[in-house]
Amino acid sequence: MTQDGQLILQVDTHRSQERNRAEARTRLIRLIEQASRKPKPRIKSRPSLNSIKRQKEGKAKKGQTKAMRKKPGLD
Repeated sequence: MTQDGQLILQVDTHRSQERNRAEARTRLIRLIEQASRKPKPRIKSRPSLNSIKRQKEGKAKKGQTKAMRKKPGLD
């Protein structure tokens, strides 16, 4: 794209000018089709029950080790 808003496709894969122009047209059509396609919406994923269980167990273990660091009370 130029600053004026023009799209420039440079094609020099073929030896003849006609075939290069045809190739440029097909590339332009492909670009337009690709730009007009709507992106697939993202589906929110949910963590598995097993992973949630592992996370909770890890948190409980971490809390237990931190609680062991405290000074004993005067009970």
